[in-house]
Amino acid sequence: MTRYVPHIDGLRTIAVLSVFFFHLGFSGVDGGFVGVDIFFVISGYLITNILKTSSERGTLKLSAFYARRARRLFPAFVTILLACLVAGLFLLSPARLAEMARSANYALFSISNFFFYFNSGYFDLDSKHQILLHTWSLGVEEQFYLVWPLLVGLIAQRIPPKQQLAWIIAVTLVGAAVCIVVTRFDPGLAFYMMPFRVGEFGIGALLCWLQKPSSHGKLSELATLTGLILIIASIVWINEGIAFPGAVVLVPCIGTALVIHYGGVSHTGSRFVGHAAMAYLGRISYSLYLVHWPLIIYYQQVFGSDLALGDQLAILVVAVIVAAAMQKYIELPFKEPGSFWPTTRRVAVVYAGTLAVCFVVFSGTWQQGGLPGRFQSQIRDITLVTDEEKQKRFKPYSAMCETRGWKSCNDLVDDQENLVILGDSHGIDGFNILQPWSASVHTVLRTATSCPPMTEEDFEKLVKPTWESYEKCRNNSKLISDTGFYADVSYVAISAHYYSYTPAYLDRFLTKADIPDRVGILIFGNAPVFEDDLPELIVQHGTLAGLQEYVARSLVDKSWEFEEGLKRVAAKHGARFVSKFEAFCDPDSKTCKIFIGDDEKLLTYDKHHLSLDAANYLGLELSQRNQDISSLFQPSGSSPQQGFQSAR
Repeated sequence: MTRYVPHIDGLRTIAVLSVFFFHLGFSGVDGGFVGVDIFFVISGYLITNILKTSSERGTLKLSAFYARRARRLFPAFVTILLACLVAGLFLLSPARLAEMARSANYALFSISNFFFYFNSGYFDLDSKHQILLHTWSLGVEEQFYLVWPLLVGLIAQRIPPKQQLAWIIAVTLVGAAVCIVVTRFDPGLAFYMMPFRVGEFGIGALLCWLQKPSSHGKLSELATLTGLILIIASIVWINEGIAFPGAVVLVPCIGTALVIHYGGVSHTGSRFVGHAAMAYLGRISYSLYLVHWPLIIYYQQVFGSDLALGDQLAILVVAVIVAAAMQKYIELPFKEPGSFWPTTRRVAVVYAGTLAVCFVVFSGTWQQGGLPGRFQSQIRDITLVTDEEKQKRFKPYSAMCETRGWKSCNDLVDDQENLVILGDSHGIDGFNILQPWSASVHTVLRTATSCPPMTEEDFEKLVKPTWESYEKCRNNSKLISDTGFYADVSYVAISAHYYSYTPAYLDRFLTKADIPDRVGILIFGNAPVFEDDLPELIVQHGTLAGLQEYVARSLVDKSWEFEEGLKRVAAKHGARFVSKFEAFCDPDSKTCKIFIGDDEKLLTYDKHHLSLDAANYLGLELSQRNQDISSLFQPSGSSPQQGFQSAR
């Protein structure tokens, strides 16, 4: 029987709490996601120790090994998947329930890391909607369990004992080197895929070939303290702006290895890391990891995405209670063979049967589009057209480019006045707003997603080199910052999202571009910004009664925070400022029109991009107040009617 090692459970506690605190948004744990890497090193050590010992005794049976893994991990895992589905029936829109069900099927077969690599990034803003995002690391571990026993068995049985450590070191170094190289080109691939995490498992594994320290001593104490410092420094210092995993992941991994190896014979390891409370949390860490992320997301669905300290502590306490119950009533009863699955064959049958049933349930939920029949008719209709309405925003632009030809769609012309629209993903909203004047000017888009107009210097501050559209954004920023670009331009409209990008950046851009005075400039303000997609907020409320007030509570302050700053920038550069916010919202009560027109289309079908109907509505309002395009582009203060009264 394997001797119980409390300080390793203590390490599990550090790992799971660092991830949990990171996801809760606690300050000071920007690198809390390295808790997963601590788990990888621990797994590499424990699994290799089991495999190496069994191989040396000649008792290694892969079927028995995988049966133990299934009994240990599968019951709690399936429980969480099904619990997420049940909660989703009450709290998720059809689109998100369908997406969750689809990702659950990937998680069932331990390949959710592939799903999330191809569908969303771990640090993306939309990752908070991925209820099973945290299962990516479980997929990596399960894939490791498939290949590592074969490698360890081969080394332990075929390689002379004196050479085995060298082989493990070689595998670890190659794994770490490949991870570092791949991180430079595709951090997401290195982050999500098992082959690029082998170095981390290997660091834990090679400890199994090192001589264990036999007693307390200064070296053991120093090594344990050093390991803890490396771990804590990683949790505090590493952040989302650092290319990860890369070389920096070695810091927490080496720290973990030091604590594993020396912690059992040091006072720090036994009295702190191996403390009874730390060890207990470590024993429930698997269930705590499983439950923490869905609990956070569902809590935010009900109570809002801004978590105050009280919310964070409430989630933490509930998660620990649920994890303790799961460990006692699900993990432990199924962990041993017992009467439920006494043999390896029975484990295989139960495992395969449960997989099949769950696959059918999740596939049915996905194929049925997230079961939209759960909602009353008008809310159901909104959810069913969300994707279609998102795509409608681009139809006028696509129709124009199909007529002109896509290759030359955004070329300037000599025989007509040119209107250039600058911005990020909100540029298309500006294009749609200005449709009433499309016959009188030649309109072109010089926009890029997440790439508002900025100087090359600000580009280096705002845009990460690892971003997939880095070069496209860089080239666009360079082009539109050149004064010569505007030689044949008559009008410039700027439609962007102001959040991290502030009016100060726009001011510097306009100063650098030095657009000629003859060019009319129009600056659109922010559209209303919501904490969640507007259709999701409507689903969460569940009824049309009181909907306006409910949605208003999810209106983000930064919707209107930059209005005055943008007005000052417009005045400085002789530009016209048009407030999207005031067109749809009451600045005093901070309530907004969420339905537009007689057919009651939504203001937005995500968090802040105007729907086509909303953009057309604003365009019509502007056309009624401005006789022609030249009056529309008159500087603020010289145009007679700047505000909007329709939403008040």
